[in-house]
Amino acid sequence: MIGEKAFSDLNLAIKDVSHGVACAKKGGMRLEVGEVVLGRLMEAKKFSDESGGRILDSSSLYGIVRQDAGLEFETRVVKERDGRKG
Repeated sequence: MIGEKAFSDLNLAIKDVSHGVACAKKGGMRLEVGEVVLGRLMEAKKFSDESGGRILDSSSLYGIVRQDAGLEFETRVVKERDGRKG
């Protein structure tokens, strides 16, 4: 529900993926999938900030992928779960 603590906090996901990307870079390599995920997580963080600091979890990167496809960030199921019209 809205306002509840996220199961897998978005900020923690950003920290963890950032750490993996940084470790790879330090070793002279790239963690390309991690870079893509980190970009989407950062976009989700921006969405959260622009939505009044709404608490999101790591799965919110899926909302960004949905937006890239021209869909709304939230699915009908999420809207119904949160008590909004779908």
